[in-house]
Amino acid sequence: TEEQLEIEQRKLRKLEEKLCMSVEEFLAKYRSLRDSMRKGMAARTEMVEANLRLVISIVKKYMNRKGRTSSPRRPHGRLTSKPRCRCSRPARGPLFSPKGA
Repeated sequence: TEEQLEIEQRKLRKLEEKLCMSVEEFLAKYRSLRDSMRKGMAARTEMVEANLRLVISIVKKYMNRKGRTSSPRRPHGRLTSKPRCRCSRPARGPLFSPKGA
């Protein structure tokens, strides 16, 4: 109805005053920002994928060093060297070594 139309027009005028720009300008800037965000996300995704490919290629080169072709030195899932018990000394407790037994 006409009353609802007037109410909506008032709301638009208040919004224009609050934003200091017309609704058309606001929508144009919004669309531009949305497009820029999409391009940025696409660039980010592309960069992450490229970085992953680089990491994989470096790992493959490292794995093929010194005649090792398939299996890594450490089991899967363990990235750091954990201390292992070399021997047990009953009086003083176990002796730990970071290089293993």
